[in-house]
Amino acid sequence: MKEVKFTVNDMSCGHCKLAIEKELKKLIAVKNVEIDLNNKIVKINYNDDMSDIVDLKRAIKEAGYYEI
Repeated sequence: MKEVKFTVNDMSCGHCKLAIEKELKKLIAVKNVEIDLNNKIVKINYNDDMSDIVDLKRAIKEAGYYEI
């Protein structure tokens, strides 16, 4: 199990949070997602044997947001 944090500056509301969570949770490797809207942080716990950071970034992009 691995943890990674991304800064997603274009998140601003509950809809943003739900959209990102929904896309990330489609990945079977993702075990937990925590989003801090105030600090623009997405924290993800995932099984790195089943997925990698590229997949996580792609899911955030699919939700319509860009990590930095």
